[in-house]
Amino acid sequence: MVVKDLLTELVERGGDPARRRLFVIDGSKALRAGLEAVFGTHHPVQRCRNHKVQNVMDYLPDELKDQVKAAMKPAYRLPADEGMARLKQQASWLEQ
Repeated sequence: MVVKDLLTELVERGGDPARRRLFVIDGSKALRAGLEAVFGTHHPVQRCRNHKVQNVMDYLPDELKDQVKAAMKPAYRLPADEGMARLKQQASWLEQ
């Protein structure tokens, strides 16, 4: 409810919900739900890359963190299909 109230206040202060925007968020489900409730579903939403990397690091044992971070960050600089292939390859390796 806090997120929705905050976003509603932004609209009340003049933020036009019909104006197309790109929202970059930390992956919070509450924030995503609030954005959709107040601004609708027609706006693109992107997960912050730094938050994504940090989230992955939180699940890894310490001995893998540096290696995985070193693989993830450059993958984000590649063309989308190449980067996704590298990230999927890394995920597959981690699953083993």
